[in-house]
Amino acid sequence: PSSVDYNTDIYALAVIAYEMLTGNLSYGKINLSLIDEKLRPILEKALHADPKMRTHDVVDFITEIASYLKNSEESIDHAATISILQKELLPEEIPKYDDLEIGLTVSENFPYPSLYYEFFHLLDGSYFIFLANAQERDSYLPIVNMRGIIHTLLYPNLHSIEGKEFNLSEFATLLNELLYHDKLHKKTLTTLLHIHPKNETIEHITSMEDSIYHLPSKADRPRSLSGKTAPLGVNLSNEFFATSDTFATGDICCIHSFVSEELSDDSKEVLDSTTTETLIHNKYTEMGALSRLLFNLLESKDLSKNQNFTLSLFKI
Repeated sequence: PSSVDYNTDIYALAVIAYEMLTGNLSYGKINLSLIDEKLRPILEKALHADPKMRTHDVVDFITEIASYLKNSEESIDHAATISILQKELLPEEIPKYDDLEIGLTVSENFPYPSLYYEFFHLLDGSYFIFLANAQERDSYLPIVNMRGIIHTLLYPNLHSIEGKEFNLSEFATLLNELLYHDKLHKKTLTTLLHIHPKNETIEHITSMEDSIYHLPSKADRPRSLSGKTAPLGVNLSNEFFATSDTFATGDICCIHSFVSEELSDDSKEVLDSTTTETLIHNKYTEMGALSRLLFNLLESKDLSKNQNFTLSLFKI
């Protein structure tokens, strides 16, 4: 629609900030009395009903939020704050679906908030999973902004009466363009996963090396799904084509957030062998239990010492 512009983005970002601060979805009802009085004017301006009276630049909005946080007189434990911020970008609970079993385990200790992970059940019956791992420590606000952009792009696939069919390649291409023009965006590695149980297919686009494993129900060993692409938002000329594979009943898919480039060759070998052997010997285990088992084994290898780490498994 022609009425959608950067003012709309600022409004959406302010709503997200409000929901994260209050810990509840707004459902279109904003009660700024729940917000700290020093922060209230910032959100009030960004949420103004008249776009002309609204904050004009998203950078200005982020700067005002950052200034509030810097000058806040509240004494909050830094580690606790980081943990709270990170958990806001991860699922509160594992969703339960009739045709897709999910297991998810995340690290309890975060060096800095850099992970964003979310599941979406689309109207066409398929599932979209988005995993992002930022490369810089001060990436919290850019990731929050990315989250808002993703929710906006997915709106037709989540709420449209017509139920627009989801196209992973088109989605990644448009997201790349929007992130490229976003002043806040910083280099972030991502994995986009699209599972369609009815069609028995799985598609992926990832900039993380060796981050996806697929164990077919009738296979003896899992295989690492290839097809690494450039990071989103870096270059407009980059092309993003989804790699597709068969994903039948009983198959298992495992994705993790390790940045392989930051691991030694020995650590990469440990990551691959531990993941492979664990999936082989426990493929009939419930996905939640299997994700915790594999996570604990990898954590015991000290692979996640300097990285935020999450691991997820899917089975139809």
